[in-house]
Amino acid sequence: MKNVPLVLTLVFILSVSLVNAQSKKYKLDGIKYHRIEITDPGEVYSTYILQESDIELLKIEKVKPYLLDQITNNHTEEQWPKELGNLDSRVANPDKIKSYTVYMVCKFDKKYLLVIPAKYNADMGEGWAPTKDIFIVVGENGIKE
Repeated sequence: MKNVPLVLTLVFILSVSLVNAQSKKYKLDGIKYHRIEITDPGEVYSTYILQESDIELLKIEKVKPYLLDQITNNHTEEQWPKELGNLDSRVANPDKIKSYTVYMVCKFDKKYLLVIPAKYNADMGEGWAPTKDIFIVVGENGIKE
């Protein structure tokens, strides 16, 4: 009986940890994406224009039209949180960018399209935390799988 509070505390801690744990996979619109890391924020393409070949590759990867619209509308700095969308802030805070939880959506020619899920990045702080899932293009030398 005297171990009940200890057991309850451990159960509570484990439960909270599991709820807040960031999965190695992220399911978006029925597709599972695996987690990777941004290692070089200088490889971020903040104004990347998706090419027709990129869009075709996304379709081949079975990205549904709804998600394709989300990607095309949320992959440049204009749609990112204020600080992430500001070049001076990105240059001054490379470790902040490296700390985002990101998942690979697709690999283009020497570039990766990543999703930054709002639910796993809510604790990034004001101006950095996304209010919706956003997308980012990073050069292949700027990520680690």
